[in-house]
Amino acid sequence: MFYNNANFRLGYAGGYYDNFMVQYPLAYKLGICYPSQKVEQILFETHDLKLDDVLVAGV
Repeated sequence: MFYNNANFRLGYAGGYYDNFMVQYPLAYKLGICYPSQKVEQILFETHDLKLDDVLVAGV
């Protein structure tokens, strides 16, 4: 998984998590990553959900 400053993420699940989280619109979406997984830009589409927050390990 990769993430950016806007809390969008890029993973390898083929939309699985986006489809799952749509069923729970009030759930808090937290990404847990390493600093090395941060990127400047991520291409995302209208169906891609934004994380509420990102917890960065070791920071």
